[in-house]
Amino acid sequence: MHCIKDVLEIVYYVALIILTIKIVIYARRTYELEASRQYDLLCQLSIMEETTGDYVFGYALEIYNTGNKVARNIEVQSNGKHIAKIDFVKPGSSAYYPVGRMMRMLGENLTTPDAEIVVKKGEPVSICLVVDEKEFNYELNTDILFATRDNVTGTLKGIEDKLEDIKKVIDTEYQRRVKGY
Repeated sequence: MHCIKDVLEIVYYVALIILTIKIVIYARRTYELEASRQYDLLCQLSIMEETTGDYVFGYALEIYNTGNKVARNIEVQSNGKHIAKIDFVKPGSSAYYPVGRMMRMLGENLTTPDAEIVVKKGEPVSICLVVDEKEFNYELNTDILFATRDNVTGTLKGIEDKLEDIKKVIDTEYQRRVKGY
């Protein structure tokens, strides 16, 4: 009986040592994961979906966080001018900040005078996002806002082509920034 008790005590101590080692390994991995957390922001102009059916539609800055850390207190600047401060953007999600309205005309879209960020056809918009003294600079293509309605019958081929071009630019930027290509 005394021998069985000694064996069980040895098994207990070996199991305790193994459990302690596993806890240390888990703690080290958790620390490394926590230490490698960072945010990475992407920015684009987007048309606000709730206004797409109107003759005057809104457009917004979409700020997307591709990192694994919450980006807090994001300062949005355009051409050195402070536009807004966004409280936070969670990892894998977007924040939208409305910046202006466009009017659909017969030939093209025109910006309305109340726009915080003035866009002109053929000219990119410079946006700077500042988080914790780190800057993310972007030159945004405004072609989607000025897509013409060539065919009045309702086909959206011209706009679809512009959207496809913009999607290619966004995908290229995403590949470059996130995957390091």
